[in-house]
Amino acid sequence: MAVTDWDQLDVSIHGLLVACTGLPVNRVIKANQDRSEPGNDLYMTWNAIPVRAVGFPRRTLEEIPEIEPSDFVNWTDLEETIISQLDMLVSVNCYNSGAKDLAFKLQHANHLSSIADYCAANGIGWRYTGAARGLTGLQQAAYQTRYQLDIHLYIETAISGKLLAAASAKVKIYDEAGNIIAED
Repeated sequence: MAVTDWDQLDVSIHGLLVACTGLPVNRVIKANQDRSEPGNDLYMTWNAIPVRAVGFPRRTLEEIPEIEPSDFVNWTDLEETIISQLDMLVSVNCYNSGAKDLAFKLQHANHLSSIADYCAANGIGWRYTGAARGLTGLQQAAYQTRYQLDIHLYIETAISGKLLAAASAKVKIYDEAGNIIAED
């Protein structure tokens, strides 16, 4: 299934991270949402960053009802759909007690059958997971355990656009002497 918009992509990635970690849905938080920390229990934040479109796109053309009225009976226009691959980097931060183990779990999650099935059903390919970096630091007069890692995915995406079909064209074919040899 190809992703068609960012909201759909966010839902797919959030579901993937919940499935990988086993954390409750409310403890897998999309970053930059102006939310306060959910407390001292284990949680994670994530941010998806599109990197580049790669590969060779597949194109399909489908006839659709005419976009603009015409004088022709049963006239149709076209809808073009492009299916391509998008490299995606998902930056993940794991916080509080258990963060190191959660980061370790994420590094190996793509080998689980259930995760591979989820990815296949949602048009996600898991390239690899980067190194887990320990970023534990002083936070409000106490140390807060924090690990950060990047998950590199590729996402099947689809975009569509409508095309007006040419209504008509006059064609004349001439020989070398300038005589019309065919006309439509």
